[in-house]
Amino acid sequence: MGFITNILDRIKSQVQPKLKPTFVTPDQKKISPKHIHPAAKRIIFELQKANFDAYIVGGALRDLLTSTKPKDFDIVTNATPNQIKKLFRSAIIIGRRFKIVHVRDKHHTFEVATFRSNRSGKVDQNGFRTRDNEFGTIQDDVLRRDFTINALYYDPKENQLLDFTHACDDIKSKRISMIGKTEERFKEDPVRMLRAARMAAKLNFEIDADILEAISQQKNLLANISSDRLSFEVQKLFYTGHARKSLDKLNALGLFSVLFPQTQVCLSDKRVQKQTQTFLNQACYNADQRYLKNKTLSSAFLYAVLLWWPLKQATRKLRPRDRDYAKQFMAAADNIINEQQKTLKLPRKIIEGILHIWQLQLSFMKSDDYIVDRTLKSPRFRAGLDLLMLRAHANEPVWWQAVKWQGLSSTLESSTTAK
Repeated sequence: MGFITNILDRIKSQVQPKLKPTFVTPDQKKISPKHIHPAAKRIIFELQKANFDAYIVGGALRDLLTSTKPKDFDIVTNATPNQIKKLFRSAIIIGRRFKIVHVRDKHHTFEVATFRSNRSGKVDQNGFRTRDNEFGTIQDDVLRRDFTINALYYDPKENQLLDFTHACDDIKSKRISMIGKTEERFKEDPVRMLRAARMAAKLNFEIDADILEAISQQKNLLANISSDRLSFEVQKLFYTGHARKSLDKLNALGLFSVLFPQTQVCLSDKRVQKQTQTFLNQACYNADQRYLKNKTLSSAFLYAVLLWWPLKQATRKLRPRDRDYAKQFMAAADNIINEQQKTLKLPRKIIEGILHIWQLQLSFMKSDDYIVDRTLKSPRFRAGLDLLMLRAHANEPVWWQAVKWQGLSSTLESSTTAK
């Protein structure tokens, strides 16, 4: 029966009328050839020279229309990955679910994708697409995009913006609307729920009611997503300049509790709710400030922060004066990590970084000369100190240690500079 249904779906998709674009002459102050990265234009022109269609697509155009500086310029074309690779010596084909091409131009790498087919592809029992290497037309590609605001196509040669889904209207109205049936699109890829939260936080847009309802019903589908993809989305939520808004949006949508259930327990516990929220708010503010200053942002530090209060609660009955306190503390840390792995599995390298940052919190409580020297030389010292400062901000009784180690850090930096 399922086989017959798939055949009928394919026939239905083939007889559906094709989407017709609205050809928009963009506002020259927001989108024009001069706003597109020169290397991205070179790639598009080379594809067009070889008689292929090629466009800037998605996020870059959305960002330009909302007066936001684009981070990436993604390109889409009707050329297949192998055809793209033949045109560019620096091209590398990557991906398993859907093959795309990375084209390197000097110091920049651009993602070049082939129009995706709107056929079902290979899906699992939950409706999630597991393999998706069928190519299609630009109309097919539009229907495969998640939200209308991400479905704009721009030809810098003709200075023409193609809008198939009234995306420009939604951007003006500051709304996030799904392309297609919302429940089905979330089944295909539950990560779209996190993207909706991120877009709303980043752009200060409102999410359509049908999306809000679907998220409340389907948020547990995120458990089916690979740890790599979830971790990547979490970093984009908190490390792209809108961490505080992302935190608020995740909480409002009930998604934070799915990603970090142990931390949600602390946020729901009246005894530590205020301190946990203050701690996380300050951490988000600091992350946004570092992003604005183009400073590095550590993945291990992000998770060490997000899971700190569960660890604190797990160790609050331990006695620091006990001989095996450090051993008990780190055993509790292992338990917190193991529990987190059930919902968002972290790579070993990140786990090692988290544990190192947490272990430094014990070192900061000691004053032996050899421990001070070893701590200052630790590769994770700066991250550990930042966590200590956050703890002090949340009124943990570590102000004296925070001031002391901040002073030692400043002295070390001054002496290093002088040399």
